[in-house]
Amino acid sequence: YAIKKSAFLNSANRVNKFYNLDSSMNWGCVLPTYHVGGLSILARSYLAHSKVYFTTWKQFSVEWLVENQIQLLSVVPTQVYDIVKNKLKCPSCLKYVFVGGANLNEALAKQASDLGWPLKITFGMTETSSMFAYKQNREDLSYKTYPGIKVSSTDQGRLKIITDSLAERYLQIKNRKIE
Repeated sequence: YAIKKSAFLNSANRVNKFYNLDSSMNWGCVLPTYHVGGLSILARSYLAHSKVYFTTWKQFSVEWLVENQIQLLSVVPTQVYDIVKNKLKCPSCLKYVFVGGANLNEALAKQASDLGWPLKITFGMTETSSMFAYKQNREDLSYKTYPGIKVSSTDQGRLKIITDSLAERYLQIKNRKIE
């Protein structure tokens, strides 16, 4: 996908405003920065003038969160599974844990919440430069879109998204040629 820098920044600005993220909040990055999840963390921190601390998931620990006073974290459901499996208690410094990339099982979400992890369930796509919808609370079956995003369906039943953070082009290989 070909996504303009402005699209990533538009998405980041929307999330920063919605959650009141600012320079006093440190990000922890355990997602790859060559993918939309990690790149979005960089865009949000850039706009908020906040610090980002990096580690691999294998090196991740509660001590790392505390040592760097991390308030913001983005993870995928398999990482939530690891947190629950290892019975990691959430440190008091963590304010939001954005969970996206796949559906988070409700039982797993409850177990993580019982350990104190402040989960924010989100939905996004590479094509939208990150998350564009969220659940008000864990038990919600439906997602709400962030301000400035409209979602509907076409007459053919396809998803239609209107936002200022869409990818503009995509490339594909057909018959050994890039189109």
